[in-house]
Amino acid sequence: MNTILLTLLEATVTLYATRADGSLGGALWSGAVAENLICRERWLKVETRPSGRAYPKGHPLVAQYEIEIGRVWSLPLNQLAGFKADGQTYILDVLWVEEDTQAWQRRTFYGVTITGSSLASRDIDTGFIDGQEFQAEYFVPDSGWTGVAAAPVQTVPLVVMWNGDDGRRPLYTYANGVFTAVDATSDRAMINSDGSQILFAGMTGPVAETTAAGWTVAGLHDDFPVTWPRLDFYYGGTLLAAVTAEGVWARALADGELPASPAFQLNYQGTPVAALTPGLATALAWNVTN
Repeated sequence: MNTILLTLLEATVTLYATRADGSLGGALWSGAVAENLICRERWLKVETRPSGRAYPKGHPLVAQYEIEIGRVWSLPLNQLAGFKADGQTYILDVLWVEEDTQAWQRRTFYGVTITGSSLASRDIDTGFIDGQEFQAEYFVPDSGWTGVAAAPVQTVPLVVMWNGDDGRRPLYTYANGVFTAVDATSDRAMINSDGSQILFAGMTGPVAETTAAGWTVAGLHDDFPVTWPRLDFYYGGTLLAAVTAEGVWARALADGELPASPAFQLNYQGTPVAALTPGLATALAWNVTN
């Protein structure tokens, strides 16, 4: 048998708080017994009616992720008030570990906000279900095999999201100075592992590339670009910058000395020349070609 069966009994669901800067806070609850768990992907669509077509044609635009958890209502003796989600942003981690093989599969949802809650009885003497419904901006999948245990969520990830006419999804992750493709077969856009070039499929040259002097970009957007294709650079649920075929957008630009601990770092032959941090894009010098 070359398959595994994942069950709710083998799932650990953990809800984390996030701080104001988007970094990871403490776990609010973990390991609570759940009656049910639903992770739903729902697409927003628009319809067009091409000439001569009998029926409208649907175009999926953006995926929305909905999570419903029916937690058994149990209260810690040192916190009888229980937990109620509020208006902040959370991280929700769902980890399945198959009992026999120890193979694991996880989905970690980011930009999570509460959409509803409920309290419902299961039976006269079998407790209540503390239902909580969330909506997430995106999730990052991961999996592993025997001997390589799933590490707990320790930091907020750095992710480059693809936005195109085929939807929205993580395209690259960034860690330890390296961009890594989530889907090795993707040809939507290419980012060099050191960030030295950003190139969209079909373009004859990069929209952004590093040089010894700084960062060369096709253009600078004054306002957030709502067009696609587009690459969005995220620190957890915080948008740092966006890149389109026409240029780069960030909330603020600076040149000169780079920050000591950037979120994303872009190198030229091993030397840092540009960096992205929450609210600011910095380069040794900017060169705009258009």
